[in-house]
Amino acid sequence: MHRCALTAYALAATCLAVAVLFRTSVRLTGGPAVSPRLRTRGLYSAFRHPQSRVARLRGQYRSERSLEGSIQSVNPGSPDANKTELFGDAKALRKLLDPEPPLDDVPSFALGSIALVGSGPGDPQLLTIAAHRMLEDAEVVICDRLVSKDIRNIVKGELKVAKKYPGCADYAQMEIYKWIAQGLREGKRIVRLKIGDPFIFGRGAEEVLEVKRLTGGRITPSVVPGVSSVFAAPLLGAAALTHRGVANNVILGTGYGRNKSQPAIVPYQDQTTAVFLMAIGRIRELCSNLIEAGYPELTPLLVIEKASCADQRVLLADLTTAGELVEGHKIKPPATIVVGEAARVLFPSEDYPQGLVAQDRLPIDTDSVKFLSQVAISQF
Repeated sequence: MHRCALTAYALAATCLAVAVLFRTSVRLTGGPAVSPRLRTRGLYSAFRHPQSRVARLRGQYRSERSLEGSIQSVNPGSPDANKTELFGDAKALRKLLDPEPPLDDVPSFALGSIALVGSGPGDPQLLTIAAHRMLEDAEVVICDRLVSKDIRNIVKGELKVAKKYPGCADYAQMEIYKWIAQGLREGKRIVRLKIGDPFIFGRGAEEVLEVKRLTGGRITPSVVPGVSSVFAAPLLGAAALTHRGVANNVILGTGYGRNKSQPAIVPYQDQTTAVFLMAIGRIRELCSNLIEAGYPELTPLLVIEKASCADQRVLLADLTTAGELVEGHKIKPPATIVVGEAARVLFPSEDYPQGLVAQDRLPIDTDSVKFLSQVAISQF
């Protein structure tokens, strides 16, 4: 009788312990706080402490499940489908997302250096003198995918090109951080080359903060401004941003926010020009959002594709026709979108119908600018 009672008590105690562990693990996923009694008995720490085996296994499972789920849900016809092709399987993707550990084991005198450099819109003749010299002197250059080949050809050291394709930006950014950490550890002179200007939709400030994290503030990155496409692309496409009596304000936006969200549109204001970067892939949504924000449907819209490069193209449209024209002419990044009445000042409708504008029909000539830039570069 006593033996049966002891067995029953032991079974009840086991069930109670399992229930407590189950409730503890469930509560740790977002439920009420665990009681102090469980904390003192060590049951909470077994699940909560980041170095515990249980915590590591649970975190690993969640990470794998999240990554594998996102990969399996990708439409094979979508640009997102190239994540595994570019970076590897789910395990490689998970490893890529792990932050680089700080370089605490590297003495300050042995750390390399890094400069964030703007490459301008694309023509190497529009590089600043400082940027041109740094590209020639760098041991490692980590550049954006959209930096033109003509500018890449200036590089004399090792060239690494970021794989920032649609759907892969976050993975590519983490790969960039790993390249930066590797170069700093090896004492290299690094140039982080960005299209346009480093601090205009270029994650420049984020990368400065990452370098400070990696080095514990022992390295201060240099920054070299670039000729931003915000201003250069409209100019080279003959799209005025300001014009007396037509536009007195300029606003700047992008087509993609964090996690591929759509940034809010500033409500329509008279006598204002809006410039959008990295938005050509969402041209239809952008035009629809602009109309919802109060923009008249016939508001002029200009697109300058590959500004300053030999294959630059300029497209004239309005908010109702831009989507069809951009897709019909297969306009691709990098492209700058200019919206507003001032953008059409030099393009009277009787002389310039909607559609592509031949380069020799642009109402401005940039050959003299290119000639003077070439003379300056030849003097290095």
